[in-house]
Amino acid sequence: ICSRAANDLAERGSLGLVIACRPSSLSKCRRMFPDDGALAVDIQPVDFEDLVSVAAFVGRIRARYPAKLKVLVNCARAPQSKVRIGTRDGLEAQFQVDVLAYYIMMTRLLDALAPARQARAPFDSLFSL
Repeated sequence: ICSRAANDLAERGSLGLVIACRPSSLSKCRRMFPDDGALAVDIQPVDFEDLVSVAAFVGRIRARYPAKLKVLVNCARAPQSKVRIGTRDGLEAQFQVDVLAYYIMMTRLLDALAPARQARAPFDSLFSL
């Protein structure tokens, strides 16, 4: 769902698109959105399993795009596991990646998103119990 949304937004051209990409997936993101000048895409690394990385990502976005965010699509997922996997922050990985990191990112970027007329922040998350 998210890669399709990113493709659709990138193809609109006039929108500067920032893609938050896991460090382990940077090469895949760069293949999907090559820096060939055809699409205005800024690929930024962020590890949602590390809240310091989330804070650094927010800092970079605020510095590069002050009060210019129009759409913030949230849709990363932690791998599901029957075994509890912890993060270096001491939290359960699926909760941190699927919920907490987005909440922190959204609340820290909300004032940059709010000034845009018709700003949107869709959230895609699939939970299974």
